[in-house]
Amino acid sequence: MADLKANPTSPVKGIVIESKVDKGLGNLSTILIQRGTLRKGQFLVSGSTFAKVRLLLNHAGKQVKEALPSHPVQVAGWRNLPEVGDDVIQTDSEAASRDLLEVRNLILKKRKEEANTAIVHERKQHEDALRTTKQSRHVSNVVDDHNEAPKLAVVLKGDVTGSVEAIAEAIQSFKSDDIKIKIIESGVGPITESDVELADSFKGVVLGFNVRPTKESKQLAKKLQTYIYSSNIIYNVLEIVKKELMARLPLVTIEDYVGEAKVLQIFDIDVSNRKTVQVAGCRVLDGALKRNAVFRIMRNDDVIYEGPADSLKHLKNDVDVVKKGQECGVNFGNSCTVQENDKITCITTKKVEQTVDWDF
Repeated sequence: MADLKANPTSPVKGIVIESKVDKGLGNLSTILIQRGTLRKGQFLVSGSTFAKVRLLLNHAGKQVKEALPSHPVQVAGWRNLPEVGDDVIQTDSEAASRDLLEVRNLILKKRKEEANTAIVHERKQHEDALRTTKQSRHVSNVVDDHNEAPKLAVVLKGDVTGSVEAIAEAIQSFKSDDIKIKIIESGVGPITESDVELADSFKGVVLGFNVRPTKESKQLAKKLQTYIYSSNIIYNVLEIVKKELMARLPLVTIEDYVGEAKVLQIFDIDVSNRKTVQVAGCRVLDGALKRNAVFRIMRNDDVIYEGPADSLKHLKNDVDVVKKGQECGVNFGNSCTVQENDKITCITTKKVEQTVDWDF
C-alpha cells in the first residue's frame, strides 16, 4: 500500500491560503505545508514572486523555528504578495529563485500581452462610445457599440486577499438586464495612480477595503474626476456600488396627478384683424388645472396632445389654478385642435433615479 504520509525531509512544498500586507511585517502570507520542513532563512518561490524566509508565525501569531507538513504558518519576507491558491516550492538560493521566476515571468508576460490586447480593444470601444454619447449627468454610462446595458467598471483593492475575494464575490452576485458590473482589476495593497488611471479609462470607480489611496493617487483622482471610496466595512463598500449603479441608469419620469376636466364647448376668439385662436371651454371635474403643469388631451381613449397650455383663464382673467367645479378657458395655440367632450388630464412630471433590486 502506498505511503501517503508527507515527508518532512523533502524540499518544502505548500500552498498559499491567505495573503495580506501587515503594517509592521510587510508582505505576509499564510502557507499550508504539504511536505518538507520550513525554516527561517530558506528560499521560496510562489507564482511570480519569491521570499527569503525572515519570520515564521503560528496560528496564534507567535514566532516558531519551523513548520511541519499539515501545519499552516505565516511567512514574512516576500518581495511581493503571492496569490491565494498559488503553489509554494523551495529553492536552493536567491539566484535559483530568480532563474525560476525569469522562466515563469516570460510565460506570464506572453499571457498578459494577449490579455492586454483584449483589454485595450475593449477600452477603445468604451472611449469611442463615450465620445459619441451625450453625458448629461455627473457620472457617465459605460456603453459599447452594440447598445448593450450600461456598465459600472470597478477597480477593487483590499488589505488581504480573502477580503478582496469576498467583496468581489458579493459584487458579482448582482444580476440585472438593465445594468452590468465588471471588476476590471482587483488586488491587495494601497490604491495607486495606476488604479485611478485604469478606472478613469473605463469611466469607473475605485473601491478600497481597509486600504487608503496614496497622496499621488488622490491628487490624480481629483484631476481626472474619478471617484475613490474606501471603508473598513464591507456593507458600506457594497452600498456605494449600489448607489453608483443607480446613478448610471437612465432617469425615469414620474407622473403626479393634478386634476381632470371635460371640454364643454369650443370658442374661436378674435385676437387681431386676421387671427383667431381656439379656446376650449371646460369644467374641472376633479382636482384642479394648473397653468404650469402638463396637459394631456384624450379623445376616444387616444392621446392627441400632451404638453403645456398657452393660457388658462377663469372669468376672462388669466389664472394659475382652476379648482374642481369651476369653469375655465384653455388655449393650446397651434399645438392641437380640441373638440367637445375631449377629456383633459392635468399632471406634473419629475425625473428620478431608478432603484436597483439587490439585497447583498
